Amino acid sequence: LGIRSFFLQPFKSPTNSMYPSFYGTTSHVYKVGDETPSFAKKIVRRVFQAASNYSLKADRDGDLLIEINNPIFDSKNGAFAFEWVDSRDMFIIPTKSRRYSFDVAGTPKTLTLPAEFPIDEIIVKAFPNLQSQQKVVLEKDGKMYLKLGSFKKGETVLNFDLLGGDMLFVDRVTYNFRKPKIGDSFVFLTKYCDGLTRLNNGVPDDKYYIKRLVGKGGDTLQVSGSKLLVNGVDAKGSVAFEANAKKIGKYCGYVADGVMKDEAKIIVPQKSYWAMGDNSQNSLDSRYWGEVPQKAVVGKALIIFYPFTDRWGATK
Repeated sequence: LGIRSFFLQPFKSPTNSMYPSFYGTTSHVYKVGDETPSFAKKIVRRVFQAASNYSLKADRDGDLLIEINNPIFDSKNGAFAFEWVDSRDMFIIPTKSRRYSFDVAGTPKTLTLPAEFPIDEIIVKAFPNLQSQQKVVLEKDGKMYLKLGSFKKGETVLNFDLLGGDMLFVDRVTYNFRKPKIGDSFVFLTKYCDGLTRLNNGVPDDKYYIKRLVGKGGDTLQVSGSKLLVNGVDAKGSVAFEANAKKIGKYCGYVADGVMKDEAKIIVPQKSYWAMGDNSQNSLDSRYWGEVPQKAVVGKALIIFYPFTDRWGATK
């Protein structure tokens, strides 16, 4: 507890807002005809890549259906129906998960996924033809289902891996001796961010976020094209700045949105920082809820200690 409170704090990247610098939970879908991992390979992938395998098999010939929400009455909860269930993260930490209901050739089956990973992405990847063909919606036992396809007895109708997000050590010491620098990947507490409290209907949300520190008190920021400008010049201090500006590899470029929409310039309030995700197209950050006060800062992301991938080691 002493080490965690004052020196190194473990932290799990909850989303893909910092992708590809840090990974949240990602998926790999095995399509029909793909070679699926053996039991031994599943164990290896579980240990070294935090990969959990999920699959459904047809016990007889028939259709694969997934329960959906009634779009007339329940569209606010998304397309696919689920229920919240109690579960354990890493077999220890109490958390919540999403349980989805299927009908496989008349047999009810379920899949339970982490709370931060809705099944929508999986369904789109596994059944790409749904986008181009007329959707078949059925009613059964008072519930609504979407038909995903027809299968033969013994066929695997859905098979995918979820790869756990990066686990980091956060350095809680350094910022006691120097102020955070532009370009740092830093962790902060959301309960001190007034903008996030407003988004949460006035209730402080006690969570940890990780973002890229892109500006400090008094700096003028602007997104121009895919570039981030700090005081009128290209942002410097992290490889992510140049990678986003030039859209190198998996970096998608910065997006002028929120208060920075239409290349608007903003000035960071004093005694505060501006936080943005490296995955600018999919990041709820300061563009939408404002500055991070100094008292909210927890520390600097130091190393990725798990899983054992090519990202393992010192953070960018």
